[in-house]
Order: sequence, then C-alpha cells, then structure tokens
Amino acid sequence: MNGVTNSDQSPRLLRTHLPFGELVYNQDAKYIYVARNPYDTCVSSYYHIKLNPYYRFSDGSFEDFVDAFVEGKVGFGHHLDHVLSGYARRHEHNIFFVTYEKLKADTAGTVLELAKFLGEPYSSLFDKDEGLLDEVLFKSSIDYMKKTYKASHEEARIIYNLPSPSPEVEAEAKKLGSKTGFAPVRKGLTGNWRSHFSVEELERMQAWIDAKTQGSDVMNLWRHELAGTRLTQTH
Repeated sequence: MNGVTNSDQSPRLLRTHLPFGELVYNQDAKYIYVARNPYDTCVSSYYHIKLNPYYRFSDGSFEDFVDAFVEGKVGFGHHLDHVLSGYARRHEHNIFFVTYEKLKADTAGTVLELAKFLGEPYSSLFDKDEGLLDEVLFKSSIDYMKKTYKASHEEARIIYNLPSPSPEVEAEAKKLGSKTGFAPVRKGLTGNWRSHFSVEELERMQAWIDAKTQGSDVMNLWRHELAGTRLTQTH
C-alpha cells in the first residue's frame, strides 16, 4: 500500500492492490476501483514480472505464466476474485468503479466524472481553470508516465517486498539497471492480449473465467471488447 503516513490530516490518498475483502472499509472514505479485463491483465503482469530480475522469472515463458495466473499464484491471488470484490460494491455511494478500457477510451470524460464523485473542491476545479483538464490528461498519458515513473531494480524489489536475491540475480539486476532501470509503465494498451495467447491458452483462460464467474455477469463489463469472439460471456 502506497501513501500510508502517520498524518491524521484529511484528505489522504492511499494506493493499494489489495482486494476489498482485505481492506478496513470506511463509510466516510471514497474508493476508486479500476478493473481491467483478465486477458490484458495477464499479459501486463507477465511483462511486469519478467522484466524485473528479482522475481526470478526472466527466462519464464508466457505459457508458464498463464498457468500461474489462472492458479492464483501471481501477485494478490486470483485476479477475478479481486475484480469480483470491487464489482459487488460498484453501486455503493462512496465507490467509483470504472474499467481500464473505459478510462482509455474516454479519459477526459472519466476524469470529469471522477472529479464530480470526489465532490468539492475537486468538482469545480475544471470550471475555474480551463487548462487544468489538459494538464491532467498530459500527466496521466502513457508517454508521460513512462518517463516519470521509474525505479532501480533494487528499489522495485523493496517496493514489492521481494526476497533478497542470489549473487547471480543481483548481478543481473545491476546489469539491467545500468541500462534501463525498472519501469512499471509499459504500453498501457487495450486488446494487446490478442497477439499473445495461443488457442490452448485462451481455452484455459476461458475455462478458468467460466468457473470463477459462475452466477455473475462481471465479464459483461468487457462485452464490447470481446464482441464477435467466442470469449464473450453467455450466462
């Protein structure tokens, strides 16, 4: 969890990957939940882990990663369990639930919706400053964030609470760090999964999704992105 301090002053901003079930829920707080489709999430997570030597997966294949992803052995457990925890509370008054795909398709509109959700003084800021929206859009663009959000591989290891590396991993991290460092922002695309999954991997993902979302319409969040494919949820 990022942004945690001892300050008792409000408002405070906390950023976390924890699902709702592991948070201390507060009716007075406001929550922003961004859900991304599991296919693109799998691809993004694959590169995030593969490009940081401290995860010790530099030589791992995408096929191996898909196996780990559907088994809930990546990050914070099963991705869809996490999404379902947010989806179940999407209509609550203090929760702003949005998909990453909508955020990408209409960034300006989503920013204005978010400002309205947060209330004053945020809801009127864009009326008072005509250039503010352009500044927000610029600083939340993929190109800007790729240049801004970087860390050394050692800093990333500490942030993600990874174990101390072996001498070999440490040497590899130093070698990579001297060239690029660790950049958590990669492409930020939607639909990039289509160029990564084999038919067999898609079938495994689909079986996992069907099992995890039985009785829920959560996958309809991405019905437009999946329209025309056999991946569209039907129940």
